[in-house]
Amino acid sequence: MKNKSPLIVAEIGVNHNGKFNQALKLIDEAKKCGVDAVKFQTYITDELVLKNAPLAVHQKKNIKKKISHYEILKKLELKFEDFIKLKKYCEKKKLIFISTPYDIKSLEFLINLKVKFIKFASSELLNYPMLDIARNSNIPLIISTGMSSFDEIKESIEFILKKNKNITVLKCTSNYPTLLDSINLKSLKSLQDYFKDKIKYGFSDHSIGSVAAISSLKYNVSMIEKHFTLNKKGIGPDHKASMNPREFMNFVIDIRNSKLAEGEKKWVINSEELKQRKTMRKGCYARYNLKKGDKLDIKDVIFLRPPNKLSPKDLYIYCLNKKIKSDIKKGTALKKENFI
Repeated sequence: MKNKSPLIVAEIGVNHNGKFNQALKLIDEAKKCGVDAVKFQTYITDELVLKNAPLAVHQKKNIKKKISHYEILKKLELKFEDFIKLKKYCEKKKLIFISTPYDIKSLEFLINLKVKFIKFASSELLNYPMLDIARNSNIPLIISTGMSSFDEIKESIEFILKKNKNITVLKCTSNYPTLLDSINLKSLKSLQDYFKDKIKYGFSDHSIGSVAAISSLKYNVSMIEKHFTLNKKGIGPDHKASMNPREFMNFVIDIRNSKLAEGEKKWVINSEELKQRKTMRKGCYARYNLKKGDKLDIKDVIFLRPPNKLSPKDLYIYCLNKKIKSDIKKGTALKKENFI
């Protein structure tokens, strides 16, 4: 398909607040927005974070209450059985189910669940033990690049490519929300110049609005991911940097329409324009009564809509300073045959 729109992923993440029924509702609302896929986060808190781990920067900023990093994640954790049901529900809704594992047990669970994609968060880019298990699964991998140097990204991609050729690398800035001048979409070109078509490219958008996502289309991204919530004022690390259903629906429309407007490299005149030509271009008409034997001067011609058989271009090339064959009345449409 020419000019295919990127896969649009609603990043539900942990915005279900640890409630299974809210996760179902988020899937329903994402479907209404016209997305292609939804993404969750699968983890076992005790396999992910120490009980005394400090809060991340965005957690401090977005959760205005005294709570530990461990407690936040524990409250937002869903069971493996929940994800089995969520995947089935997504399939019923004809949505692709994706999840991000944050520990080896969760990764192995998702592999056994036979998901279509496995997404690695930016925090796991250097987690080679997990990357090794994932690359041997032959499941397509999605990798975010936040907080990472070019060399770190390059080396991790090369590590995966040795066993798994199906990788989509997402440009990502790990700030929630991200300021537009921190996104640096052009750096995608560095990856594209280095890896060419060995991998696919995408954008994990943590900014406000749709400007950044639309701008990413110029880099031929095949996937765009954006955080999705039912309530931007909800208590949790990602709600404030997420879009609500109304915003996300407009986001999807903006991306689809922007991609549609790109068209293709080949120059074409569309059918609407061909209709316009019939009235908007100009023809050549006699400005005065013209006499046989006189030479046609530019002052003798008026260029008016609609066009006729003689275009201004052809008149200029073939008719100027040529003799008039026979008298021509003022207002007559001129033809090549009128001149010798």
